[in-house]
Amino acid sequence: MTCPPCELIKEQDKHIIYEDNLAVVMLAPDPAVKGHLVVLPRQHFQVMSQVPDDVISYLFLIANKVSTLIFETLGCQGTNITVNNRVAAGQEWAHFMINVIPRKENDNIDFNFKRSKADQNELEEIMKRIKEETNYIGLEDKSQQKPEVIEEQGSQEIDVNKSEDDYKLKQLRHIP
Repeated sequence: MTCPPCELIKEQDKHIIYEDNLAVVMLAPDPAVKGHLVVLPRQHFQVMSQVPDDVISYLFLIANKVSTLIFETLGCQGTNITVNNRVAAGQEWAHFMINVIPRKENDNIDFNFKRSKADQNELEEIMKRIKEETNYIGLEDKSQQKPEVIEEQGSQEIDVNKSEDDYKLKQLRHIP
């Protein structure tokens, strides 16, 4: 069975808007809204846990930059950056991808979850089970470490219109 995203990448699909040796950005074949983009690893991985750490970091960096581009080019008011990891989470194709979805107020896309009151005993049990496995993911107990103190430097005004090409400055315009 073939992988549709891999086929689109291989065929140099006309909806590809950016590509390099690790990543491809394309218009979503079945978009939630106009301008919905997907960031995919060029190499085939089915789910996020299979993607090497350096590649996943790079893909999310690309997603961040693409989000900024969407703000600038489409004039949206927000973005959702999502991963559907496995079928139960809405993954339609067995190829890892990051969705970057432009949002406008009252656009009828609903990412609000129906929330319920959690039982405190259940929460504690879940926390205990997950916490016991944090060494598996490489986390260290930093509870006894003192936080690094960063000396405050005098406030510096930034002219966000001065450097139109610097995406970091563009991102500052979108801070509420």
